[in-house]
Amino acid sequence: MKQTFSVLVSAIYLTALVSMDAVSQNPFFSTYTTPFGVPPFTQIKNEHFEPAFVEGMKQQASEIAAITAQKEAPTFANTILALENSGDLLDRVGTAFFNFNNANTNESIQKIAQTLSPQLSKHRDDIQLNAELFKRVKTV
Repeated sequence: MKQTFSVLVSAIYLTALVSMDAVSQNPFFSTYTTPFGVPPFTQIKNEHFEPAFVEGMKQQASEIAAITAQKEAPTFANTILALENSGDLLDRVGTAFFNFNNANTNESIQKIAQTLSPQLSKHRDDIQLNAELFKRVKTV
């Protein structure tokens, strides 16, 4: 039993290390240092897209939840501007991905698009059909 626990802990630790390394190697999880802040296309690999999209949707969902959970009365700043500024990572990865998909597509990119399209549609629907968010926007 003790040996099994040790193996399990080691496996979890290695998974965490691999995940941390994947994040540190993914250019979407860093501030761009390119001229004019354009995506660093030479550093982006196909395997960088999916984790960045997933994290971007997760971050934006949290940002939307923060907007709708506010106790303060809706204002332009705390509702409209906050909504407009939400989803920075998702915008950055989407811009790069859809440029790749339109200008330099391949089977891998097309498979990512096919996998992520329903998730992105659901994510957008969850925002656009959010009753609490709509109520705040309508008040403003």
